[in-house]
This record gives sequence, structure tokens and C-alpha cells, in this order.
Amino acid sequence: MGENSRDYYFIEDEQGSIRVSDEVIAVIAATAAKETEGVHSLSPVTSTSDLADFFVKKGVPKGICVTMNSGTCTIDVHLLIQAGAVVTEVAQNVQLNVKNAVESMVGMPVTASNVFVAGVALQK
Repeated sequence: MGENSRDYYFIEDEQGSIRVSDEVIAVIAATAAKETEGVHSLSPVTSTSDLADFFVKKGVPKGICVTMNSGTCTIDVHLLIQAGAVVTEVAQNVQLNVKNAVESMVGMPVTASNVFVAGVALQK
């Protein structure tokens, strides 16, 4: 996919403009989510669909979906929880960590950080 398939967050001031792609926001969100205690890993949005994998943007981490709208964004995080972790606590921490990471690193307001728990990773 070419550069035209990307969405950008624009920041303009007297010095010029800055463009931050949705892919950068997705990487920041993925890192914040994976660093949250109790998260085992990110999970593909649809693990059973090869067609969905075909349409995933190159460079965007699986398990993260960024929707940009008028200078704000919504981030969906699909993940697996570690066995023994309290699911609701981990999910709330992921929401907070993703929102804080994106807003502090990019300056873009996050209107929602939605967490989808796809399963629990059992340790052997």
C-alpha cells in the first residue's frame, strides 16, 4: 500500500507542520499494551480470517486498530491475558496506558481506548 492509504494526524504551527501516521499511533499503542502487567500478547483482530490479514496495513501491529476522526482517535486493542490475572483490572490498565502513551507521545486526544480480551494464555 502506498502512502495515500495512511491516515495522518496534522499539527500546524508557525514553524511548519508535522504529520504523524496512524501506523505510528498503532505502534505506540501496541507497545503500551504489551508493557502492561498481566498482558500475555496482542491477538489478531480476527484470528480465523485469512482475508482480514490480507487487508491489514503493512507495519501496523496485529491486534491494534486506530480510527482517526477530526484530530482525535479511537484505539481498539485485541489481546490475550496471562493466566491468573484479573481480567477487568488488566483491561482497565491497558486502556489507561494506551491513552496516556498516545496522548503524551503524539499529543493527539484519544476519545476511546477499547480493549477486547480474546482469551487467556495458559502457561505450561
